[in-house]
Amino acid sequence: MQGRLEEANKRLNEAHSVAKELDWAIDKVWLAVAEASLAVAEGRWEKALGAFEEADTLHTQHGMRWDRAYHRALWADALSQSNIDGWLSQAKNLLAQSEAEFREIDAEFYADWANGKLAAVETINR
Repeated sequence: MQGRLEEANKRLNEAHSVAKELDWAIDKVWLAVAEASLAVAEGRWEKALGAFEEADTLHTQHGMRWDRAYHRALWADALSQSNIDGWLSQAKNLLAQSEAEFREIDAEFYADWANGKLAAVETINR
């Protein structure tokens, strides 16, 4: 597993280099998402949460509502793994936002998916 994470870090660094040269806004969005996912896999929670925040901001700037809603649910999942202070209320808030956004764009399947995740998180008593 460690070798795969090292390879992922190497590839992510290469992608950052290429993205700097091209300077496409969409690359910044997906690099932030990749950075968040890799940081979660490595257990680097502050880095992961910062990257999710960056991705969320970029999704908003570029009108990527479905992606923002989906990644907010993944962000909530990361919080539930992190055990950071206040993670439970933040995860609930992100999942509620995710569900609402999916409903607003008529993505009912995903709204129900986010709602199911929210219901599961609401059963946790920490």
